[in-house]
Amino acid sequence: MGRTINDLYFLLSVQSVALGSWSLFKGIALGVGMTLLAALVPAIEATTASPRSALQRASLEAGTRAWLPTLAVLGVAAMLLAAVLIGLGGGLLPAFAGLFLIILGWALLVPGLLVGLIALLTPLLGRVTGATGRMAARGIRAGLSRTGMATASLAVAMSAVIGVAVMVDSFRHTFSIWLDATLQADVYISADGGLQPEQVQRLRSAAGVLDSSTGRNVDVPVDGRRTRLRVFDLPDHRSTGFRFLGATAEQAVQRFMAGEGVFVTEPWAWHHAVTTGDSIALATPLGERRLPVLGIVQDYSRSAGAVVAHRRLYDRDWDDPRVDSVAVHLHADTDGRDWIGQQQALAASDDGAPLVFRFNREIRRLSLAVFDQTFTITQVLRWLATLVALVGVTSALMALSLERQREHALLRAIGLLPSELWRLVSIQNVLLGACAAVLALPLGLVLAAVLTLVINQRSFGWTMALRLD
Repeated sequence: MGRTINDLYFLLSVQSVALGSWSLFKGIALGVGMTLLAALVPAIEATTASPRSALQRASLEAGTRAWLPTLAVLGVAAMLLAAVLIGLGGGLLPAFAGLFLIILGWALLVPGLLVGLIALLTPLLGRVTGATGRMAARGIRAGLSRTGMATASLAVAMSAVIGVAVMVDSFRHTFSIWLDATLQADVYISADGGLQPEQVQRLRSAAGVLDSSTGRNVDVPVDGRRTRLRVFDLPDHRSTGFRFLGATAEQAVQRFMAGEGVFVTEPWAWHHAVTTGDSIALATPLGERRLPVLGIVQDYSRSAGAVVAHRRLYDRDWDDPRVDSVAVHLHADTDGRDWIGQQQALAASDDGAPLVFRFNREIRRLSLAVFDQTFTITQVLRWLATLVALVGVTSALMALSLERQREHALLRAIGLLPSELWRLVSIQNVLLGACAAVLALPLGLVLAAVLTLVINQRSFGWTMALRLD
C-alpha cells in the first residue's frame, strides 16, 4: 500500500504499524458474531430434533433436499433485487449491496444446481469409471447437507478470484490501449520546475525533428473548485491523440485547436456532472471566462480528472510562457539515441534543472509497472479468499468422511479393496471440485461485469471495456 501511494501520489515513509482498537474490535465482533449466527440454525435444529431422527443421517438429508425449492426461490429473488439495486444508479452503496446479493443468491442456488449437475454426470461417470464412479456421484447427492455447502463455499471463492482477475485484466487492457493512443511522440523531455523558453525553442527546432508539441500543468479554479488544467500546444494534425467518449464532431476538434473551448477528462465530467455542450467557468488572471465543453476524453492518469485546453486559449489569458514538457516526433531516418545524446550535450551548459529524456516505450513500460504495483494487494486478497475456501472445503470433506466411517467399513466388509475405496473417495472429491469450478464461472463473470462496468465507474468515473482472457 505504501509503495502504491509513493508511485501515484506523494512520498510516504511508514515508521511503525498502528493497531487501532476500533479496527480490532470490529474484526473480533464480526468473527464471533458470524460464528454465532452460523451456529444458530444447527443449535435450534439440535434442540427440536427427536432422539430417533438425530441418530439417522437420512432424516437430515431428506430435510436438506426438501429445502432446495425454497432456497432456489430465495436465490432468484436475491439476484432480481440485486439487478434492481444496481440498475437504479446512484452511489457505491447500492452497487455493493447488489454485488453481495448476487453472491448470496447464487450460493443459495448452488445445492440445487449441484444435484442437477450430478444427475447429468452420473451416466458418463458410469461409462468411464464403472460402478465406482456411479457410487461417487450418488454419494455426493446422498450427503448434500455437507457437499452442497462445501461446493457453494468453493464456488464463491473461485468466482471472486475469476471476477477480480477479469476486472484487473480489463482495466490493464483498456489502460494499455489508452497509453498507445496518448504516447504518440518518439521522445518526451521534461525537467524539474519546467523548461526554459530557449530550451523549448532549441528542442523543437533541432535537426531530425519532424514536429513537436508542448505540455503545461497548472491548478486553477473551475466552477469555484481547484482543478488541474492541462495545456497542450498541438500541431493541427496531432489532435487525434485524444480518445473521445461518444461521437465528437470534427467541428468541435477544430474549435478546440482554435482555443474556443475545452475538453474535460472522463473522471472530471463524472465528478462534476458535466457533459458535452455544457459550459464551465474558468478563472483566469483577466477574469472569469465561460467556455463550452467540446468533448469528453478518456484519461486514466488522475482519478480527480482534469480540464484540457489548447495553448492558444491559455496564452490569451495567462502571461505564462513556461512549459513542463516537450514531445518530439523524429524523422524516420533519425536515430533516437543519437539525437538524445546530442541534445544532452547541448543542454549541459544550461542553467536550471537537467533535462530528462524518455522514449515513449519506456514511459509505457514504467506506467504499466506502476499499474501492476497498484493491484498487488488484490493478489493477496485472492490468495486469502482461496485459502479460506480451501479450509472450508477440507473441513466439510473430512466431516463427511467421518460420518461415513460405518459406510466405508461396510464396503470393506463386502470386498472393496483399500485402493478401490481410495479411488471412490478421490473421484468424489475431484467431482465436487469440478462442479464447484463449473458453477463458479457464471458467478465470476457476473462479478467481473459489475466490478468493471459499475463499481469502478462509480468509484473513479472511468469506463473500461470488459475483456475475457
